[in-house]
Amino acid sequence: MTAAEIEVRRFLEAEGLARTKNPLAWWRDHSQMFPRLALIAKDVLATPATLVPSERIFSKAGELISARRSRLSKKNVDMIIFLHKNI
Repeated sequence: MTAAEIEVRRFLEAEGLARTKNPLAWWRDHSQMFPRLALIAKDVLATPATLVPSERIFSKAGELISARRSRLSKKNVDMIIFLHKNI
């Protein structure tokens, strides 16, 4: 059994966190016990709980795809939206 498998098994056997508790604080306190899982948890829990980024993408797509720009190919629209999102 690998170290990662042992860590997951220990995590699954650990006591669950109450819904009223802060999961980021729990992972901070237990990061020494579960170092690999703590890194993954930080990435997952750091995801913004908002629709603003997706709303911006839809807004930009609406600006791009119009009667004046009807000749843009799907590929080019996808590339422009990707660039707009990642710049």
